[in-house]
Amino acid sequence: MNGSVNRAEYEKVQISPWQLFALLMITRLVPVVIGFPLASVTTQEQDLWIGVLLSVPISQAYSLLVVRLCEAFPGKSLIGILLHLLGPVLGRFAGLLLLNSWILILAAMLRAVAEVNVAAVTPETPVVVFLALLAAAAVYAARKGLEPIARGSEIVLIILSGFFLFLLVLPLNLAEPSNLLPLLEHGWETVILGTLNTVSFYTEFAIAGMLLPHLRHRKGGRKPVIGAVFASSALLLVFIVVLIMVFGSLLSSIAFPAFSLARVVSVGEFIERTESLGMVAWVLTHSLKCSLFIWACAVGLAEVFGIPDAKPLMAPLGFLSVALALTFFRDGFELYRFFQVRTGGALNLGLHLVLAFAVLGGLAWKKLTTGK
Repeated sequence: MNGSVNRAEYEKVQISPWQLFALLMITRLVPVVIGFPLASVTTQEQDLWIGVLLSVPISQAYSLLVVRLCEAFPGKSLIGILLHLLGPVLGRFAGLLLLNSWILILAAMLRAVAEVNVAAVTPETPVVVFLALLAAAAVYAARKGLEPIARGSEIVLIILSGFFLFLLVLPLNLAEPSNLLPLLEHGWETVILGTLNTVSFYTEFAIAGMLLPHLRHRKGGRKPVIGAVFASSALLLVFIVVLIMVFGSLLSSIAFPAFSLARVVSVGEFIERTESLGMVAWVLTHSLKCSLFIWACAVGLAEVFGIPDAKPLMAPLGFLSVALALTFFRDGFELYRFFQVRTGGALNLGLHLVLAFAVLGGLAWKKLTTGK
């Protein structure tokens, strides 16, 4: 890692393929359990599930590019690979662009879970209090290292899976299959927007480039990454279908679809207002993903600037994420714009497309100049 981060400490950290799978699943599903931006892409909601299907091969191709890079440069993180392929200047610039996108995602996650908590659960709590508590917990976990985060992901994924099972099965008595029709009534615009929106969130799987160097079996990264794309896509597909059948034309106007779905669910006559149960899953998943992104950003920044220890960077990153959550995302509308493919999503897709071409160009240049 170009001598930047303490190599001995860095290399002894190891995670299992199952933990890699769990971390990637949580990374992808966090936007779904709160705002679910896909649901508000368009008012022609009945075609959104087609976009999810079409996004799978594109998302797989991008994820496999990250895996292939880490296999080609064993022991190097994605930031280290950028520095190696693009040189010290362009590599640092590309690395900072990628890290900047992760920091914005981190701030958006903090704001999203704070918004739903303040708006629907404890409206008397100031947003800044919830942001500070969540960021402090994330920084604390990040400072403990990747291994505790990875172990926690196994438990959190089980809780999250139970929550989704709960959401997908219990509301079926309210479902109207006719809401899925007619298909393609207004052409392919909804399908294209749904595909691009879904793919824009799968670019977050670039975080796997920071995790794969720690995999116990260096050649075992493909199965958990491919499995995470397929499993999360399947869950996403079923979830959007259930939302369409339950809410119909109202779906695009609902700010927090998963929360709203939990509110309409009751178990017999003795468990109602089940959205409170969902808050456990929401806070746990967001806390874990925030911890992962703080860890990855700190390690990446340490590599870019040649800092021997990433831990001192974690607390400042926590403060920065809270500040961005309060200023860059001043309200729910700013958060909505950031996640939409027509605005922030397009910039995110463009960034990762440019980085992908830059990496492929760097690989071709290395092969041309070295003959390998």
